Amino acid sequence: MFGFLKRARENSNKFPFYIQGDMRELPFGDKSFSTVLFLFTSFGLLSEEENLSVIKEVIRVLKPKGVFCLDILNRDSFIKYYLPCMVVEREDNFMIDFPSFEPKSGFVKTRRIMIKGEERKETTFYLRLYNLTEVNSLLKSSGMEIKEVYGNWDGEIFSPFSRRMIIFAQKN
Repeated sequence: MFGFLKRARENSNKFPFYIQGDMRELPFGDKSFSTVLFLFTSFGLLSEEENLSVIKEVIRVLKPKGVFCLDILNRDSFIKYYLPCMVVEREDNFMIDFPSFEPKSGFVKTRRIMIKGEERKETTFYLRLYNLTEVNSLLKSSGMEIKEVYGNWDGEIFSPFSRRMIIFAQKN
């Protein structure tokens, strides 16, 4: 079990419940939920085809008129605020990211180095960044309609300069 999932289960009472699974094959029946949340850039980590299959899976588990909340980085502002290196320090631990953006594909390739005491780990991951037009097209082609878009969790009006794109879409 992943560390974050274990910690969440240990720190919760009965609800909410936490399930580890593959977002391409959600372990729930059709029309199980009135709301589905994808928070903090949990969408875009797969190939273009797999990202589309994830959206279709969300639609499958949503009840009619159900709401999908998608919280992702805003591609337009990522380009504006792009930094070639980002360092996060917590206590004596470091996380160092070296992102590189490929405009043709929309993917960011990030080389990440994590240092905890004497231990050093390195990994590389990819994230597909979307602009609002692309997300709208993706959702619309899958049977959803965007109802609201915000630039942060304080309800700021979304703009090309918003760092996040928080979308509330409804299943048709």
